[in-house]
Parts: sequence; C-alpha cells; structure tokens
Amino acid sequence: INSKKNSTFQNDGTFTNKSANETMRGLFNLFGLIKNNSVVSNFGQIDIKADQGLFENYLTVTNDSIIISAGTYKNFKLANTTNNHYILNNNLMRNYGTVINTKTIRNLSGTIENYNNLNR
Repeated sequence: INSKKNSTFQNDGTFTNKSANETMRGLFNLFGLIKNNSVVSNFGQIDIKADQGLFENYLTVTNDSIIISAGTYKNFKLANTTNNHYILNNNLMRNYGTVINTKTIRNLSGTIENYNNLNR
C-alpha cells in the first residue's frame, strides 16, 4: 500500500499487514496520514515517511515485525501500542497512552516524548 502525500487512510475495523516470509514482507509506505480507530496488526513493514508521514493511533497497534519512522508516530491517551519486534525512530514518537515494548525500540536521530506509560 502506498499512501500518498495529503492522503488519509482511516481504519475503523481491523487492518492486518501480512508477511509471507522474512524477505517478502507486506509493505505499507505512509506518505500521508493513517488514523487508526480500531486494530492494526503488523506482520510486515510499516514505513512512515519523512515530511508528512503521520501515524495516529487511537486504539490498538500490535507490531510483530518492523515499523520504521522518519515521520511522526502518535499514540493517543486511550491507545495501546505493543512492540514485539522492532521499531526504528528517526524523527518523532509521541506517547500519551501506553507503549509496551518486549523487544527493540531504537532511536537513531529522533525524539521520543513520553507523557504516560512507556514500558521498555
């Protein structure tokens, strides 16, 4: 999936980004906005691009593979993000809710702002 600049992908149901194997991941290139109001399960790769790439989580994200953020990831007050594999932050990760990390969150050149619960 390629979400273009100035576009919006709104999830009100269940979105699953699947992976066939380690070399063939489902790929979600995010140049615009994804607004998650329900459940996102990532088994592939979510790539939040620089400039206008924005992922807003209002409920549940479970990452069992890879999230790369050169844009902005926002986890709002009632939201939960569970990372079971790898998140790479190169810009801004802002948490107002709950982030549970069971594996690796790597912050290379970005900022992680935590205003609530970040379990590392």
